[in-house]
Amino acid sequence: NRLARLEMELNRRWKLSESTTLALRNRLEVRWWESRGDRTEFVSRHRLRLSRRANWFGSMERYEVSNEVFLDYSGRGFNENRLRPLDLFVRLNDRATTNVFFQIRSRRLGLDRNWDHAFMLGAGLRLR
Repeated sequence: NRLARLEMELNRRWKLSESTTLALRNRLEVRWWESRGDRTEFVSRHRLRLSRRANWFGSMERYEVSNEVFLDYSGRGFNENRLRPLDLFVRLNDRATTNVFFQIRSRRLGLDRNWDHAFMLGAGLRLR
């Protein structure tokens, strides 16, 4: 798929305590699908994330719980939800952090009301 995207974000973060943070991510995306007859879509994504410092073992840094919803203003409405009930972050060294997460991705394909669910284990690497 040939896709061009313009993204705009408005994010807010609140420190609830010395070890707990609540964060919102609000993103508006304009998507131009060249491979689909130059179709344009407007999508917004809204994520709520609760992060808490942790030192359960070794270099454990924090854990997070988050949920992100996708709204498609081109006619499909609420069409995707990404729930991460657990995301663990471990510091490898001063310049690298890795995370391991479990995610439940629910999405509605097409215009029908049937939802497809996928259960995922994932990992990431962040370099500074």
